[in-house]
Amino acid sequence: MQPFLVMAFGALWWKERITRAQGIATFACLIGLALASGWVDGALTGAGWSSSYLWGIGLALLNSVGYAALTLIANRARGVTPLALAWWQCAVGAVVLVWWPFVHGWPPAGPAWAWLAGLGAIHTGLAYVVLYAGVARLSAGRVAVLQFVYPASAVAVEWAVYGRALSPSQLAGVLMMLVALVVVGTQRAARQA
Repeated sequence: MQPFLVMAFGALWWKERITRAQGIATFACLIGLALASGWVDGALTGAGWSSSYLWGIGLALLNSVGYAALTLIANRARGVTPLALAWWQCAVGAVVLVWWPFVHGWPPAGPAWAWLAGLGAIHTGLAYVVLYAGVARLSAGRVAVLQFVYPASAVAVEWAVYGRALSPSQLAGVLMMLVALVVVGTQRAARQA
């Protein structure tokens, strides 16, 4: 839902025009994501509708609102470096989540801390610096469509690195996302030419 919220917030707050191609591409990417997740193949049949499952859905939707707002803040934050934005986001996240190790126990000394530092500095910090540098140069509609690069690449990495076989519907979903991303990319290139 986050890409749709980015488009909606961009249109409401900053009066950005969302093109028909961006809207169609975002919807096609959402359908592709549903297919790529294995939902059609029954991957969610064991989830049920327990209260824990519904809490998870609610928290994920709340997170998508926050992430969409943060994406748009990064888009309009003039005079603030991507490094500063990433640093503040990670600092706020650390403060909000500091209670977790007190309740569930600290990781043992040694490799666990090295992995944790790597996840924080490289996978989160560096990725957000690069993300915010790119987001600052794009419209909300383009950012929304490009948000689907994450799930498409995650499924592709799962296939390439871990050898997980993709079902025909999952493969169709990844291809649908990639085609939508290419169409929006070529549309912008054609307008610039």
